[in-house]
Amino acid sequence: MKLGYTILYVEDVAKTLAFYEQAFGLKRKSLHEDGTGGSFGELDTGSASLAFTSHSMMKQLGKNPSFPDSEAPCFEFALLTDDIAAALKRAVQAGARLVQDVREAPWGQFAYVADPNGFLVDIFFERPSTDGTNGSPSEYLTILYVEDVARTLAFYEQAFGLKRKRLCESGDFAELDTGSTTLTFVSRTAMAQFGIHPSPPKLGAPCFEVALETDEVAAALERAVQAGARLVQDVEEMPWGQTTAYVADPDGFLVEICSPITST
Repeated sequence: MKLGYTILYVEDVAKTLAFYEQAFGLKRKSLHEDGTGGSFGELDTGSASLAFTSHSMMKQLGKNPSFPDSEAPCFEFALLTDDIAAALKRAVQAGARLVQDVREAPWGQFAYVADPNGFLVDIFFERPSTDGTNGSPSEYLTILYVEDVARTLAFYEQAFGLKRKRLCESGDFAELDTGSTTLTFVSRTAMAQFGIHPSPPKLGAPCFEVALETDEVAAALERAVQAGARLVQDVEEMPWGQTTAYVADPDGFLVEICSPITST
């Protein structure tokens, strides 16, 4: 099983794609519209795509999408840059709302903006450490804010067979080995120290999902539920040929288990 997508639920997919292209220099991978108001778009962010699905499409699929709260977020998407000041200026000029100006951290620098939908975006620069442990940081990070990082990390290893990349000694930060887009966990208490006031996700009204791809959706779903995931949607065949199922992790984050989308 591998990380396939981080999917943000938005009102206007085409408009959001255009914003991310202009604000962050990301490249469009695809945009699909079904003619009924539903749409899906992807940005090229390496082995796992940052994707957007319209609220109308999620409602057609029986979900109850909501808008994110950038003042009390449950997650963030982080983008690596070599010039944080220039990257931040470009994003704000493109219409991003400044949430937090550039700050220094022991590992580098970071700043926060909110996109037009209210999603929190972390723009960061990471200095190579003297021991080389962070000399090759991932270019993109999907970061979930959780109560207990070690517990969440162990759950994702057991439930989805993902491999641990690292767990910091403090226990406040961990990464899974999910390719060029890293699935990351940070404790809510640590985020509060950085000036962000996280909140738990709203499972009944999610604003995003993490999608994990596998060729054996039914078996992967059974494994996840046995490991403690909560069943949200059993295995279903989608009109576009994809097999999907949904679970919630112990923190309440929505996880889609799906087959790869076959290009036509």
